Amino acid sequence: MSRLLAKLAPILPAVASLFRWVNRQRVGVLMYHGVLPADEALAKDDWLQVTCDEFAAQMAFLQRHYTPLPLRDVLNPATRLPLSKPAVVITFDDGYANNFHHALPILQHYGIPATIFLTTSHIGTDRFFWWDRLRLSMQAGGRCVPAAWAASLKRLPAASIDAAVDLMLREQSIDPLPGDAAPGAYRCLTVDELQTMKNSGLVDFGSHTAGHEIIEHLSDADLLGTLAQASRDLQAWGCRTDLFAAPNGDYQDRQIALLQQAGIGACVSTQEGLWSPTANRYRIPRFGIGRGMSPARFALKLSGAESLLARWRRSRQGGY
Repeated sequence: MSRLLAKLAPILPAVASLFRWVNRQRVGVLMYHGVLPADEALAKDDWLQVTCDEFAAQMAFLQRHYTPLPLRDVLNPATRLPLSKPAVVITFDDGYANNFHHALPILQHYGIPATIFLTTSHIGTDRFFWWDRLRLSMQAGGRCVPAAWAASLKRLPAASIDAAVDLMLREQSIDPLPGDAAPGAYRCLTVDELQTMKNSGLVDFGSHTAGHEIIEHLSDADLLGTLAQASRDLQAWGCRTDLFAAPNGDYQDRQIALLQQAGIGACVSTQEGLWSPTANRYRIPRFGIGRGMSPARFALKLSGAESLLARWRRSRQGGY
């Protein structure tokens, strides 16, 4: 795809502009995780952590070409459309403190709202997320994480992953970083930081489960349990409890029925695409935005043109 975009570079702005107009009655939902300064050495090669400069440029672009809305407004038939410019929604997953320290000032500068989906058991702690501890432990040992490792770890019960990470690292003669000592760049929000964001009027919060469990792998009882714990945590912080982001985006109709039973009114996924407000509220697609994405590709992705180009490219290569 990168080579195709390079060939089409002179016309990409016009293509993105055309598709913004074609898709103006649909909503683009963006999925971020973290925002860190470009000179943060720990975040080198971490796709999940966009740089402050990248995020600021992306928010400036959205302010010019889109109507940024809170997710709650997009879900509300009385306030969503029509709009003079297409709607866009900003979301963050996990609940990193860098959302407060680096993303919030940029959101405030541009007046752009966001919804943050919290892994509630990590809030107010210095606990690592397992994928960060694995990557940073390997980085400290001068190694990179094999792609197959993450895929295999995600299939394990959430309670078993930290022990599996330790075992993998020790088999490589690498000392695991302590699980309760995440560095500042990778720790989660404190409750005070969360409350400051909520009081800004720009940030809503939702559930990302209590322990970042992949809900497709859970029994019905365990899924309802983690949803209930996350809901209790959110209520204690004065946050709404009816918005949900599925960790890793893995879930089926059975899990949707349980989400509804637990009082969840909408669920965002990791499937990419534009969303119509009349479509399924439990399968809201999001565009994943990561470090190193060019401005042209950002514009093309959000316009809906990139997915069309990808399908065209696959058809030319016999991918169907």
